[in-house]
Amino acid sequence: MTLSDYDSGLIFRMGRPDFLALLAIVRGGLETDEKMAVLATGAPIPPNAGSFSRCFERKSYLFARDGRNSVRGCVSAFDGIAVRIRRPTFSDAPNPIAYYNREGCFFALNVQAASGANFKFQLVSAVVTGSCHDRVAFLACGLARHLARDSAMPDGSWIAVDDAYVAGGTPLMPWPSRDLLRERHGFGYYPSSSRMFVEQVLGQLVGPRGILRTPIRISLRDATRTVRVCAKLRNFLVDRCSPVP
Repeated sequence: MTLSDYDSGLIFRMGRPDFLALLAIVRGGLETDEKMAVLATGAPIPPNAGSFSRCFERKSYLFARDGRNSVRGCVSAFDGIAVRIRRPTFSDAPNPIAYYNREGCFFALNVQAASGANFKFQLVSAVVTGSCHDRVAFLACGLARHLARDSAMPDGSWIAVDDAYVAGGTPLMPWPSRDLLRERHGFGYYPSSSRMFVEQVLGQLVGPRGILRTPIRISLRDATRTVRVCAKLRNFLVDRCSPVP
């Protein structure tokens, strides 16, 4: 029986040509790569350094948006989101109530993610509880420790974050107060506009049509794995210029 494109979209959340291309990639079996365990967090999509300087120049060029963003050097946008899960059992975690997100009043994983201006995930970490603050989750994902190294990124490169995080040499955020001088308020526009990329990417996963729009009703360990697989699948579809489910 051959599925039509419509039926394939309903079952696999992608068109039949995309599914066949994905099947050809994974058919040989999934090989475990120790390098994918980035910073011991399970983050599945490590930054691809490639040719170090050219790689970051390309990322910065995309964020500049043909010169519309005058604060140059942005190579990534970073943000967090609460992904809903079923209530963990005591076999999943010793303190299930820690996964209760008080802002949304549901059980969740605090997922931290970095995205490029090409709308692809660069890093995903789903290792902290839903009650955890974004600032703590950022430290737990290991990216802050990585950025503290002198060789982490070229001089002048920075990552766009919001005021839930701590500004430093690399993370750049708007001024946190609303009552600001005109100059400070104007500066805040540029890191905020760069951060919109990761907000759109995360929104497509958990939005009304996103694959994670409903709670993940499996074990906690499999839930974190599901988030990482969804991120990889999204990058695959973006590379194929196919609609993201």
